[in-house]
Amino acid sequence: MYQTGRSPKQPDTRTGTDYVTFTINGVNQNVTSPTPFTYTLKSDCTGMRTVLPSGPSFNIFAALDGDGLSSIATTPGFAESDYERRTGSQ
Repeated sequence: MYQTGRSPKQPDTRTGTDYVTFTINGVNQNVTSPTPFTYTLKSDCTGMRTVLPSGPSFNIFAALDGDGLSSIATTPGFAESDYERRTGSQ
């Protein structure tokens, strides 16, 4: 899960990896997976995530306790929104 920002003055920029299965009308599009991404999360728990090297971008909103994250695509022509909730102990 995403780590919340630590400094009110400096956004926290990190990297991660997405494991993706992308389907259109039930047909697997065989996209490259895993796919790297970067994200920046500010101390107010808002930020941006970009799939590398030239994938879609998302506005992200983290729960203050780090247990959940919402994302909304911002790339023109690409529509997606998501909510993730932390599971397990960490």
